[in-house]
Amino acid sequence: MTLDLEAKVRTARELISRGNNLFVCGFVAVVGLAALPQLPTEGVKGALDEGGMVLLGLGAFAWYVSNRFKNTWLALAFPIFLIALKVVALLIENPDDRGDDIGILITAVILAISWGVIKVRSAQRLDVAAVAAVSRS
Repeated sequence: MTLDLEAKVRTARELISRGNNLFVCGFVAVVGLAALPQLPTEGVKGALDEGGMVLLGLGAFAWYVSNRFKNTWLALAFPIFLIALKVVALLIENPDDRGDDIGILITAVILAISWGVIKVRSAQRLDVAAVAAVSRS
């Protein structure tokens, strides 16, 4: 049985982009899907917030599956939408139910800033050598 390794070899740029995209989309997807159990227990205002997080998490997962190797800044839209969603949630929810929104907001801001730094730093490494597949026989 021989494997066609030529078809599976990716460039270093594609592998770096996959890691960058997985970092941001994976985080938003986990945060969004973690809101799924809270969805039926929240009121109408909370259901809008939690439902938006679930949809955003599913959207981040779907985007990653189809665009994982693309070198684009578009993945930054997911934490920005999460930040906007949490700011709206802070404005419309009851004052005693704002703790989780504040924590997610702070974490999303840190995520957006750190992903931007990682993206800029990895863009400086365009001269990385191509990754070659090694035969392990």
